[in-house]
Parts: sequence; structure tokens; C-alpha cells
Amino acid sequence: MSQELAAVHCDGFLQTIHNKPDEVFSSYASQTAGEIQVLAQAWKEKQDGGADISSDGVLQTFLHHLDGKKVPRIVVRPPADNDPADRAWASLNGLAVGFFSEFSTQPELRTRLLSAWPDIFQWCRYFYDQRVSVEKDSTQAHNAILTICNTIRNLYTDTELQTKIRATSGIIALCTRLCLHPASPTEAFIPFSLLRIDAWGKMDEIVAAAGGKPEVVAKAILGGLRTTITQQPLEAERSFVLTCLVTSFIVFPRHPLTFAILADNGVWTALNFLRAAMIQSDSPRLVAQALDAGLLRTICALSPVFDIDTEERKSTPLRSILRDVLPKSLMYHSVLKVMKREHEELDSAFADETIMPSSLREDWMSLTLLLYMRGNIAKLPKALKGRGAVSCESTACDQQGRKSGFLRCGGCLCVYYCGKECQTTAWSSHRTMCKLKKSSQITGGQLMFSPENAQFIREIIIADAHLHNPHLRKLATRKFPKEPGENMITCIDYTNPKYPAGTCSLKNINTYIFPPVSSEAADPANVKAQNDEMLKMVCRNPSLYTFIEGTFMYGEQRLTRNVVLSSNMWITPPSQDLHSGLNWQNNKCENQDKSAVPLLDLFLGLNMKYADS
Repeated sequence: MSQELAAVHCDGFLQTIHNKPDEVFSSYASQTAGEIQVLAQAWKEKQDGGADISSDGVLQTFLHHLDGKKVPRIVVRPPADNDPADRAWASLNGLAVGFFSEFSTQPELRTRLLSAWPDIFQWCRYFYDQRVSVEKDSTQAHNAILTICNTIRNLYTDTELQTKIRATSGIIALCTRLCLHPASPTEAFIPFSLLRIDAWGKMDEIVAAAGGKPEVVAKAILGGLRTTITQQPLEAERSFVLTCLVTSFIVFPRHPLTFAILADNGVWTALNFLRAAMIQSDSPRLVAQALDAGLLRTICALSPVFDIDTEERKSTPLRSILRDVLPKSLMYHSVLKVMKREHEELDSAFADETIMPSSLREDWMSLTLLLYMRGNIAKLPKALKGRGAVSCESTACDQQGRKSGFLRCGGCLCVYYCGKECQTTAWSSHRTMCKLKKSSQITGGQLMFSPENAQFIREIIIADAHLHNPHLRKLATRKFPKEPGENMITCIDYTNPKYPAGTCSLKNINTYIFPPVSSEAADPANVKAQNDEMLKMVCRNPSLYTFIEGTFMYGEQRLTRNVVLSSNMWITPPSQDLHSGLNWQNNKCENQDKSAVPLLDLFLGLNMKYADS
């Protein structure tokens, strides 16, 4: 059939799909490869609002032509138009399109898809031999690899199929070959990373698929890593995939494949990749993904390797990740949750055998203590963090209570009043800020941080301002002996890796200037106006407020957030309950004038607390 006739035929078949779908699905067994392609495209368009196509009929068509009994058993034949393999290939392309959520919500379709995995895998292996390994056209081979990889990846989204896929004989060999082919895109590593290479035998299988040459595997994987490092911005899923691979290949440090990676300077490349990934604009998400992929275990496993290497390698990038990236990332609750879980699941004996005897011991202990401290901030009683309760906005009133018992400002929806009288009294002070907040057009999609992370940053800044208050009082006596304490602004800086819990300083409210507003803010002019109005409010009566400036990192950006509390901690000292709740005296603040408790003593005490809890 000529191309013109084929096009006309496909147009007619498309019309039949729209007008007589029952007729199409009743003849699924006799459909040509071209018709199957049209059916797959029509099904895809359905997801985008096109004609209503039966998912049951689509799946029945695909699985009929992907029956394992139709796979040629003797010899791999070159692709031919509309033979059984061509029809199976069109069906596999249809599955590679995705939309598995529609199958997963229909139990009968999901069951049929799960039971068809062995047949689908047989065809994947056949198509690798037919359309990848012998294909001279790199573009054709590239496209075929993507189809096979996307099919495996899409099926892997089903939790029950994950176990089946990982247990499939030959799946590791197939995924290895897909990654090693010269035309392989980086996406070919995705199925490979999903397999969890957690046994010596699986490492052997990888090497066997590479013709017994571990250096070939090392070269392919590290080539992908080096390519990724040079591409900006880093893609989040790719960073997660490559982190999983790096973690997998250091589980057995004496395996020939691990030796090959080390010989090619692979770990060095991989960790530089991790460091690069963690300083991108979406750093909290990338760090959380790296932790979820096993970063802590990776650091422990690699620490002995770096310890016996050159001094240059000892210093970076492992130490940089432990001292700089991870502590700064613990400003975000999304990172804290993952790191806490991963740290708890990490075998303590493994850490004792690897990183604790190494030169990274102090860095590891410091990170563990900071993790413990931030975890305590996350679970402090609501009364100490101020959650669940609000204060009357009127400066002449000190009432506090639940939101349900207060009046909420109908303009900005941000402040509360105990009654109409206080609302009327406070209106002259609140009027300007109310209009600014009301006119602000910041939406959820424009927010730099999720509400969870934004609230946690606020909680850290407030908690640490209370903890540093004794240092600040002594600092004020030295630097500002004639200035009333109520005029002092508490500043906490989390950007210096030497002081992971932040270091404090003071500024005068009467001379304070806000840092320039980022041009990337949703509404820079409005943000600046709000800042100015907030400062005016505090300057009018500084004894009623505590003004706190917190500085922290978001990737490579240095950000400042200001918090105003409705009581002045210079007049009303912080509660000791907060100090006991955090229970980490080693704040490593440069203004702490007493000798710090030795880190090892704190660490041993912390382990005893974990043992008792």
C-alpha cells in the first residue's frame, strides 16, 4: 500500500473510531499496525479532551497483539510492515504513551495488565534485538530505546508490578544493554535505577550483560553523570535517578564494577554532581530526593574511601555536603522529614564502622545534633510556637485565644481582634498594611516556599532568637551600652557553615534598612512597601514588639525573612521551657562566651536519649 493510500485508510479508520467504536473493537484481532497506531493516538487525544475511547477496548487490542505466544522463537527478523512483530510494536508504543492511572482505577483492567507483564517483557527483549542492537540509524535506535524504557517505567508506577518487574529474570541484563547502547538517552537510566541493585549477584549480571567488562558499564554511567553536571538547570527526576544509581554501585565496594567506577574517578564525579544538584533554585526538593535515594548511607559508605585518599579529596565534596549543603537545607521541613526518616533507618553499626572512625566524624556528629535540634523545634508544644492561638492586633490589648473566638480583618485576612472596640482603635495603625496585603496578588503558584516550609522557617527563627537571647544581652552590653534593649533587632544568620545552628548579631531599629527586594519577587514594590510599613509600626512603639531578622540560603540565593512578635523579649525574657525543649547547648555561636560542651560528649548523651525513648 502506498503512503497516500495508507494515509487515506488511516483517516477512514479514525472516522470509524469516532462514529462506530463498537465495530472497531470487535475487529481488534485483524487490525493492522497502522490502525493500532491511529487507535493509540485517538486514545491519547481522549485524555486531552478528544473523543471518548473505550480503555477496555484499547487494552484488549494492545494485549492481544502483545501475546507472548506471538514472539518469534527461532530468529530475530528485520522489521517488516504489518507482520505480527510490527503490530506488537505499534501496541507497545501505545502502552509507552502512558495514562496508566485510567487502568489502575479499574480493577479488571489493572489485573489484566499485571498478568500481561511476562508477555510484554518478552516483546521488549525481542524489540531490543530487532530494533536497537542491529539498528544502524542512531535516531531510530534512540526512539526504540525510549519506547522500551517508557513502557517499563510506566508499568513500574503500579506498586504490585514493581515487585514483579524487579524479580523478572533478564530484566537487569535488558536495562543494562539499554543504557550501554551508543544511542541511549539519559532517560534510559530510569528503569535501571528502579531495579534496586542490592545484591552481589545483580552486580554480576550487570557486568555479564556488558560482555564481562565492568569498565564499559562505568564509562556509560559516568558519561551520563558528567553530561548531567554540565547541563543547567538540572532536571529534578534525572538527579534522583542518577543519585539512585550512585547509591546502588557503592553498596559492595569490593565488586569489580565498583572498582571500575572508582578507577574512572566516578565517585568524585558523582558527588560533585550531587553538590551541583543541591544548589539549584529548587534545592529543598533536590536535597530531599537525594536523601530519599540513600545519600546518608552513600556518605557513610564512601567516607573510608576518601579517608585513605589524598588530602584534596578529603576536603571536598563529601565534607562540603556534610558541613554546608545539608545543614543549610535543614531550614526546610520537607528536607527535615526525609533526613530524620533516613537517619533513623540507617543501621547505627554501619555508621560506627564507616564514618565514625573517619576524618568526617565531627561533621557527621554535628549534622546529627542539628537534626535532633530541628526535629525538636518541629515538635515543640503549640503554646511555645504560637500555633493555634492569635493575639489581638490592638497594641492597647494583650488578649490571646483561639482564632474561632476572635474577629478576623475582612480586608487583609491576616490579623485578628478580640472585639469591635479594639478593631476600631487599631484601624489607624493597620489601615496602610491592610491595603498593601489586600492588593498583593501572590498566589500559591507564585510562592517561593510551600506553606509548610514557610511556617517552619518562621518557627526556627523564633526558637533560635530565644535561644540566642543570653548571648545577645551580653553582646548589647558590649556594643550598645547606652542603647535601650527594646531598640535592638535580633539577627540570626544561618549562611555560615561554621555555625550550622546560626550565629547572632544586633542591629538598631532606628537605623535599620531592609535588604533590597529581589526582582524575582511576585510583586517587588508591594513587598518593599509592606517592609517599610512593618518597620514604621515597630518604630512607633518598639517596647511592644520583638523584631527578628533571619538570613538563610535557598540554593545559591541568600534570603532574608523578618518576623515581628507582639511582645518584646528584651523586656520579657524568653521562657526556659523553650531551652529545655530544644536541649542543645552547643549552638556554636561565635558570640557564645562560655566553653562549649565537647561534641563527642553531646553525641554520646544524645544516643542515650534515643536509647531511653
